[in-house]
Amino acid sequence: METGCRRAAIAALAGLLLWTAAGCTRSEAYADVLREQRAALEEATGILRGIRDAESLAAAKDQLATLQQRCDAVARKARSLGKPSDAVREQLSEETFLLQRALGAWQGEIRRVQALPGGAALLEDIVPLLRDNP
Repeated sequence: METGCRRAAIAALAGLLLWTAAGCTRSEAYADVLREQRAALEEATGILRGIRDAESLAAAKDQLATLQQRCDAVARKARSLGKPSDAVREQLSEETFLLQRALGAWQGEIRRVQALPGGAALLEDIVPLLRDNP
């Protein structure tokens, strides 16, 4: 086989292998994003759980602002993947369930913090940003 033809055959074979494996890789990419989103939500929930008074409220605001940068990166990654197919969504049902559970815990902490003095003001600054990304 000539060098050019050989390269073309190797490239075609590599392309075929990548195309065949793309479904697995693609669903794993979605799973990774869901895990990253869940980890960020769990971290945000932990920060909110630590709020007890004005001092911890101020510290939480800084921590949540820092976390926001990571949330933005995860959101960009999720948008770059586009919408998953129905088959991929079905494969990700357990990850989706875990993300929904983390979201529920986060929402519970939001309600608790809202009831604290100054809590509503913190949430006005932070929650709209986080809400765009989970």
